[in-house]
Amino acid sequence: MRLLCWLLLGACAPPPLPDTTIDTAAGSTETSGVTTSGTTGTTTTSGATSSGTTTGSTSGSTTSGSTSGTTGSGTTGGTTTPAEPEIRILFPETTKDVTICPEFIVVVDIQNFEVVDYSDQPPAREGEGHWHLYVGSTYAGASSASWREAELIQSDTGPAIIRAVLADNEHNDLDEYQATAEFLIAGTSDAKDCVGGSVPEGGPGG
Repeated sequence: MRLLCWLLLGACAPPPLPDTTIDTAAGSTETSGVTTSGTTGTTTTSGATSSGTTTGSTSGSTTSGSTSGTTGSGTTGGTTTPAEPEIRILFPETTKDVTICPEFIVVVDIQNFEVVDYSDQPPAREGEGHWHLYVGSTYAGASSASWREAELIQSDTGPAIIRAVLADNEHNDLDEYQATAEFLIAGTSDAKDCVGGSVPEGGPGG
C-alpha cells in the first residue's frame, strides 16, 4: 500500500503527530497542543513558549563632592614703635624752698633704657649704656646705678644747676635724653640746715 502511494503520488507524508506537552513534575502527558503548566520543570514539545527574564541592574552612584575650604587666619602685626628712653632727676628736684647740702646724692629714674656697668667695657649696643652727671657745664662723673654722689660749692651768681644725661657704652652723651634740676646750695656755716638726700636701696653708685 505504501509502495503504491509512492508510485502514484510520489510521496506520502506521514500523519502529523499530535502536540504533546510532558509535565515532568506532575508526570502527565496531554495531547491536542494543550500546554499544562506544572509546578516546575515543564517541557513543551510543540508551540513552546520561551520565557526570558531580563534582569536590569541599574547601579546609581551618588558622587558626593566634598568642598574643603581652608580658612586662613592671618595675623596683622602692626609694628609697634618702642618707647623713647627717658631719664628724670628724682633728687634734688628743682626748688627754691629747700636748701641742698654741698655734698649730696643725685638720684635718677631711667625708663626704656638698659643700664649696664660701664666698667666692664661692654660693646656698643643701641638702647643700653649708663648716665653722666654734669654740675653746671663741668663733667662730674658717670654712674651705672640709679644714684651718684655729687659735691657743689655755693654759687655767687645764683642757684646751682645739675644735668643728668644718658650715655652709650662708648661714653657718648645722648643729649636728646637728659634732665636738669635747679636748686640752692647751703653755705658751710649753715650746712646743718640743708638736705643732702640718701642713697636709694639696691646697688652701689658709680
